[in-house]
Amino acid sequence: MNVEQRGGALEQLKKIIMTISILLVMIISTNVKAANLTDEEYARLRNVFSDTRISFMSDEDAARYLSYDLEHSNKVSKYYKVTETTNGTITTEVSKEEATTAAENNISTRASYHTTSYKNIAITTSKTGTNSYFIYVTNNWLITPRVKSYDVIAMRVDDATISSGTQRGMQAYTTNGITDVVNYSYQGTNMVLSSNGFGISMNLVDAASGFTCEIEAIVTATSQWATVYGSYQHAMTAVTLAQSKAYTISHNGYGKVINFATAVQNDYDNMRGVSIELGYTA
Repeated sequence: MNVEQRGGALEQLKKIIMTISILLVMIISTNVKAANLTDEEYARLRNVFSDTRISFMSDEDAARYLSYDLEHSNKVSKYYKVTETTNGTITTEVSKEEATTAAENNISTRASYHTTSYKNIAITTSKTGTNSYFIYVTNNWLITPRVKSYDVIAMRVDDATISSGTQRGMQAYTTNGITDVVNYSYQGTNMVLSSNGFGISMNLVDAASGFTCEIEAIVTATSQWATVYGSYQHAMTAVTLAQSKAYTISHNGYGKVINFATAVQNDYDNMRGVSIELGYTA
C-alpha cells in the first residue's frame, strides 16, 4: 500500500470512528429520560407517581411537580372487574386483593362470547396554590386486554375550571421486558377539549402489555362544591381515531364523563369511573 492509499484508508477510518461516536451520543441521549433527583426528592414524588412514571420524568417536569404539595395529596382509587357479554358489559367494583390475585394468576375468560378484564383507575389531587390543584388520573391494566385499539381517558370538572395548556397525557407499556412511553401533548391530534374537561384517545401499542394510561391538568376550584371526575373507556372492538373522538364531556356519559355518539357507544366497555372533591377557600 503506497502513501496515498494509506492516507485514504486513514481518512476512511476517521470517518467511521466519527460516525460511531455520533451514533453512541445519540443512543445515550435518547435513553437518558430520568430526572436527576436526590433521595428526598424521589421520596416526595413517590407520594403521587409510580417508579415507572418517575423514570421517564424530565428535570423540568420533576421541578414542576416538586413545587406542588405532594405530601398532602388526596387519592381515590377503585378496582373494577369488567365482563363483556353478548348483551353488553357488567362492571363490578372489587377489592384490591381480588384484582391483584387475578393479575397474578393471569385470569382471562377465553370464551368467544365474552372476556373479563381487571383495571385500577385512580384520581389524585395535589395543591398548587389557593384553590388550585394538580389533577392526575391514571388507569392501570392488571390483565393485558384482548383488543388493543383507541381507548379514551378523560376528566370532567364541576364548579371548577381547567387551566388551558396544562392538559396532557402519557401511555406507558412494556414490550419484551422493556418499558417505553407515548406522550400526548396539549391540543394534540388525539385530544378532545371542552370547557368542562378533556379527553385523550390512546391507541394501545400492539404486541405490548403492562399498560398504564394517564392524564393530568391544573384545576381551579370556584366553589365549595368543586369536584373532578375521571373515566377510562376501553374499546372492545377495533375503532378509528375519529370514531374514538366522537364524544362530548358530560355527566350523562360513561363514568359520568365520556358521552359517546350513539354510533360508537356500544364499542366501549362503560366502566365506572372515579371522582374527588376539591377544597375551596372563599
